[in-house]
Amino acid sequence: MIASADKAEGFVHHCDQGALMFGQDRREPVATRPVVRVTRHDTRAVVLPCTSKPPSNPADFFELTPQRVMWKRLQADRQTFAYWRYETVANFSLQGMIGMMPQSARIELLYWLRQKI
Repeated sequence: MIASADKAEGFVHHCDQGALMFGQDRREPVATRPVVRVTRHDTRAVVLPCTSKPPSNPADFFELTPQRVMWKRLQADRQTFAYWRYETVANFSLQGMIGMMPQSARIELLYWLRQKI
């Protein structure tokens, strides 16, 4: 799926936290977590889970800068990072779209992801 794609879909959604492995160990549980949708097939989507916590190993995360994501709501002073370990979730786990990446960022994201896997 990822190897054959020419660019990531690049839509940012809220995803049900229960559908993800990433973030299961949070001290404070949350209902949803942002994810970047990389690709979608039938009833499932490949996503990159995101965090707002600055990473201890920045090479494992792709920063979603204002140049890389057009957010529906401006997130002043909030940093968001996509983690390289993708997960497959049911499409119904994805809630409303909260952001979208321009084509240049979608290509950059996929290139970065391929270097990691």
